[in-house]
Amino acid sequence: MKKVLIHGSASVEQLILSFPALHVLKKESTDDEIYLALFDHTKEAAKYLACDIKSLFLPVKYKNIFDAHRFVANIKSLANIDCFLDFESSVTSSFAGYNLKSPIRIGLKHGAAKYLRGENISKYDFYDTAAVNLVEQYLKKPIHDIKVMASDKKPLKADEVFIKGEFVPDYVLVILNELSFLNKHAAFFRALFDGIDNTIVRIVYYDRGDLTLQLNEIRDLHASYNSSNKYEYGFVSDHTFLINQIIQSKGVIAEKTWHSLICSYYGVTSFSLEGVWRLPPQYFIAEMNSFSIKDQGEIKLIGSDGEIGIDTFADLLNEKFRI
Repeated sequence: MKKVLIHGSASVEQLILSFPALHVLKKESTDDEIYLALFDHTKEAAKYLACDIKSLFLPVKYKNIFDAHRFVANIKSLANIDCFLDFESSVTSSFAGYNLKSPIRIGLKHGAAKYLRGENISKYDFYDTAAVNLVEQYLKKPIHDIKVMASDKKPLKADEVFIKGEFVPDYVLVILNELSFLNKHAAFFRALFDGIDNTIVRIVYYDRGDLTLQLNEIRDLHASYNSSNKYEYGFVSDHTFLINQIIQSKGVIAEKTWHSLICSYYGVTSFSLEGVWRLPPQYFIAEMNSFSIKDQGEIKLIGSDGEIGIDTFADLLNEKFRI
């Protein structure tokens, strides 16, 4: 049995894109002890990983080789690490692997970090491809035709947290970080919901904030929405709650890219409103799309030429979500 320590990426999005590589490693190395080192700001996203890998937490302050040295000193219980897989591939992460004195240290060929490792692979355009290739390098075998879906579409447990309305599956899910986003783009959402008819629209928030104030604002917004739809509102209590909402929806509109990536990982088509993600996941089954809300009611789909109107975008949602 070997001990394998994976240094996770500092990017939440890249951490999620490494999930397929972690699935492959877990499947192919059933006898190995596998650990995943996480940054403080990536711990929440790691909860959505649907395979059993032990977590270690990097210090909140983790920016240089001295911080890396302190991290290694604090995990002496993990002595004799056989392999250090560097998914971060920074100088700091590479120095951590160097201090662990692992006989196998593999990472991306990136800057000065490459001199602190025994093996390097060329950097890839797609991060998930790079992560899979790091695992291939460790396993010494090629991995073909990977497609990962974390869910079998069955709820993990019952939820009773909706502010109003009974639980009804088969809805369009909207995941927002806070209510202010809905207010900021009120005209966009009003026009979008006008293009969706006779559908349940479930809007959930990650930040509970001032609950009374938000409920009052929700009611005001709700009054202006297409009345042929049914609107339900809730707050994300934990990751299990959100997984349940995702896997039982027709499709998801998410404010943040990392939520959209989680949807793709769990087999549900999604659209991210953050408008910054140009590289689609390579190993998830479900489609992920990125768009940004432009002026004058137009939408910019990332990766496509030109802009489209909200009515055309609503037609696209009806098609993708099979509303």
